[in-house]
Amino acid sequence: MIAGYQFNENVALEARYTSNVGEATDHDHGSSDYSEYDEMDFTTLGVFAKGMYPVGKFTPYALLGLVEATADFTPEGGSKHTDLGFALGLGASYEVMDQVDLFVDYIFNSNGFTESDNWREGDSRSAIWTAGFTYKF
Repeated sequence: MIAGYQFNENVALEARYTSNVGEATDHDHGSSDYSEYDEMDFTTLGVFAKGMYPVGKFTPYALLGLVEATADFTPEGGSKHTDLGFALGLGASYEVMDQVDLFVDYIFNSNGFTESDNWREGDSRSAIWTAGFTYKF
């Protein structure tokens, strides 16, 4: 879910909430189906500055933000870990109608889950693909 304000044709501020659809995966350890946990829910909540460069109906953009990420193993009896980190993203939108755009973007979150969280050794990073539509008021 995205809510925001566009100051002009090149600058906007957005708040974003994301949640995994399907199984969350850990590329260093295979799938999130660990021996002690069968399922992980992964959510993020962030605030982003958005720089855009419109070219006709097509608008590429970059995102820079601060994100709170949560890895939740509690559905399977595990624990819940939350941390704050920076995020960078790239995306593009296409104007379908005057007030409706389709978009796709890729956001890299630098979350600081560490060994002390008893989740995994080292820091965790997450990458999120999002796609959808925006309605402009």
